[in-house]
Amino acid sequence: MKIEDLVKAAKENNMQELALTDNCNLFGAMEFSQTAVNNGIKPIIGSSLKFSLDIDDKFNTREFNITFLVKNKIGWQNLCSLVTEAFFNFKKYSKKIVDINELKNNSEGLIVLFNDLTNDISNHEQPNILSINITKKLKNIYQDRLYIDIFRESKKNISNKEIILSNVAYNLNIPMVCTNDVAFLGRNMHEAQDCLLCIKNGTTILDSKRERENTEKFFKSSEEMLDVFQDREEIILNTLNLAKRCSFILENCKPKLPNITSDPNISEEEILRTQAKQGLIKRINHCATNESEKDSYNSRLEYELKVICSMGYAGYFLIVSDFIIWAKNNNIPVGPGRGSGAGSIVAWSLNITDINPIEYGLLFERFLNPDRISLPDFDIDFCKHRREEVIDYVRNKYGEDKVAQIITFGSLQARAVIRDVGRVLGFNYGRIDKIAKLIPNNPGAIKSLKHYVENDSIVKNLIEEDEEVRKIFDISIKLEGLNRNASTHAAGLVISNSPIVEDVPLYYDAKSTIPVSQFNMKYLENIGLIKFDFLGLETLSVLDSTLNLIAKRNINIDLNKINYDDEKTYNTLSSGNTLGVFQLESVPMRQVLKQLKPDRIEDIIAVVALYRPGPMEQIPAYINRKHKAENTIYPHPLLEGLLSETHG
Repeated sequence: MKIEDLVKAAKENNMQELALTDNCNLFGAMEFSQTAVNNGIKPIIGSSLKFSLDIDDKFNTREFNITFLVKNKIGWQNLCSLVTEAFFNFKKYSKKIVDINELKNNSEGLIVLFNDLTNDISNHEQPNILSINITKKLKNIYQDRLYIDIFRESKKNISNKEIILSNVAYNLNIPMVCTNDVAFLGRNMHEAQDCLLCIKNGTTILDSKRERENTEKFFKSSEEMLDVFQDREEIILNTLNLAKRCSFILENCKPKLPNITSDPNISEEEILRTQAKQGLIKRINHCATNESEKDSYNSRLEYELKVICSMGYAGYFLIVSDFIIWAKNNNIPVGPGRGSGAGSIVAWSLNITDINPIEYGLLFERFLNPDRISLPDFDIDFCKHRREEVIDYVRNKYGEDKVAQIITFGSLQARAVIRDVGRVLGFNYGRIDKIAKLIPNNPGAIKSLKHYVENDSIVKNLIEEDEEVRKIFDISIKLEGLNRNASTHAAGLVISNSPIVEDVPLYYDAKSTIPVSQFNMKYLENIGLIKFDFLGLETLSVLDSTLNLIAKRNINIDLNKINYDDEKTYNTLSSGNTLGVFQLESVPMRQVLKQLKPDRIEDIIAVVALYRPGPMEQIPAYINRKHKAENTIYPHPLLEGLLSETHG
């Protein structure tokens, strides 16, 4: 299920509360909270975990499933800790599990649903000693926050397990609730859910031993639930009351950055102003020739400082400047700066970038704008082979528990989902490959499978002629866009002023050395965690090695002082001989360079900016106008000053 579809179903059924309890993760908690609140539904955040009495005991094979619901903020922090601990244990035991001592240490603010007495199910209606003991332990920990959870397929199907659970509840005086463990939205989605489990487990639907989903785990309406449990009125009332006990919503927070100063008498704004002004003096001594020019630099600096400080981002600039200066002092190659951050004279003054934004007419407002609130985001390149040293410096300085990598999610895309569904349905690879290739692979203009089914004549005809192909597309459309796997963002890190696990649970895979946040970039910003990009760039490593080799011949080159008017360089670029040149080495780009015949750095800047979906169609006009094969026209005379550099 997608969260928006789940919330939509609850809204259509006039439900006031909805709980999301994924298995051993809280990946969707923030998205779920926002979507539910925006639709007038109270979100209840939770997660299902496995626990055992002693996970270090090699002979203890019994594990229990337990479901947590968050009651308040302390409960959220404790659940974050438990889910994080389960992933950490995964590295050690190869299974996501916590022990009962961890439940005790993180119990406050959590409500627990328990029904895992499956090993007791036989012809007897009485629970065994282990079931009684484990339930007693849970009651001692959670007291009146423990509930026995009843799932029933239909009103006619009262299982032996339900009888056992009821006996445990009555014997230990524990209230019971009825819930519906929803795995798919409607009955018509069961086959798609079946295929999804096969994709997850690498099996096919022809495998008789494969994992299967209960056909009754679809989203039931209130009326359907009341009908199923019409003989257990007290359980229905308990369920309604349970929902009212949960009153926590994940809300948007202000940025949480570590303090750059330990002196309470000096603010970060003061430090930023001092460092920026001192840095600018050093910079303009090499480029400003008179007092008038110096005044323009100083006024731009004052304007930017006012915006940065008013938006509360002084600390962000100081943190970035600190680790970049550390890297440079330790001879780690750092990029000169790219992206919108290169438009900031404060960044230039603090050595974050090496590009003079006034010389190149770059706009600070593209980076930060008080009328369009957005978080600052520097794209910072480091030598690929020494990037980890900079990350280690940051972790040591601010605390390992305050630094984390960022998660990303891979989803089932159009072509891939067709291949997956075809495989689990048992079709041969060649046939599925032909069907998948009917869907264009165009990253710049991605369209849904439904679009091709409705608008592509070849796909439509194939579906009408072949029932098996129709089935593949029917199931694939239902699964398209669902998250398939979790991985780690290639460059992003978050740095906080408090342990990150207090705000968001952490994820580990078998190879993780640094913990990874369970929220992606979008939702990390919502809870106040700021992303810092530490990009590893092979080009910087090549440049560094090249300079070292040249230095052995007693030729020393400073990349910040190279000549941008070198005729031989432009001749090389114009010939298309650019293999290994960052952003200029693809075959289509080399063809563009041959036609453009660049003879100034501005041509390179323009062609890199134009060579992307959308503006790419302007490349022929730029080339023609440069070589006077087409007249340069401005939309308005007032724009000539801005657009003359790019021929309009």
